[in-house]
Amino acid sequence: MERTKKEGTTTSMMECSNSYCPLRVDDDDPNAQASNNNNNSNNDNDKSQEAVSSVELQVWDGAAKSHRAMPVVLCGRCRAAAENNQYCMLCMQVYQTENDDDELLDGQKWIGCETCANWLHVQCEVAIGYEHVIACDRDGATYHCPPCRIKVG
Repeated sequence: MERTKKEGTTTSMMECSNSYCPLRVDDDDPNAQASNNNNNSNNDNDKSQEAVSSVELQVWDGAAKSHRAMPVVLCGRCRAAAENNQYCMLCMQVYQTENDDDELLDGQKWIGCETCANWLHVQCEVAIGYEHVIACDRDGATYHCPPCRIKVG
């Protein structure tokens, strides 16, 4: 089998690049690998969760002040979340909710844009120099993501 990066194609040789994907195997943990192998062999009903494919996410390029396409490899579950704009446009981390209880699976603080409803990591905004995000998160002040900050002035 060969690897492919063409959008929409699948292969079993690649692994989901979402580091918080529940199907991702920790290469340093042999128990996790054995458990994942057992789960995969027992769960043939949901191949969309196991199949991975390449997709392009729109990532914010602060220097260019615009989005740029960045190819990533995601499993079916993470791809569905990404296609629903459920990822941080600064670091490409896909977020998912478990059992619709709004608990994000990566354990980080996220903040939602009041204009476009996209969510970003608070620490990613701080890393690019937008310290105001801390006050927005703490005080509930209006928050706008980088592209919307440009639009609203």
